[in-house]
Amino acid sequence: MKNDFYVRSVQSLLILVVTILSMIALSVFGKLFFSSLSWLLGDEFNTSWKDILHMVKIGLYGGGIGGLGLALLHLFKVKGF
Repeated sequence: MKNDFYVRSVQSLLILVVTILSMIALSVFGKLFFSSLSWLLGDEFNTSWKDILHMVKIGLYGGGIGGLGLALLHLFKVKGF
């Protein structure tokens, strides 16, 4: 039983890390997509490193909240996780 808790804890930690990294990538790629779409429609490419860092922070916080929820649901054996 003790080994099962350890395995589920490691799996929950992996779920948390993967969710955070996925949300960071999604927010940065979304910002770059809409900036490049605006650039293709005739405007200029309006993205600075400050905007990219802002999107990374948004992805980190959103992924952390969502990943923590998913990890806890998995850790406490909620049906479906």
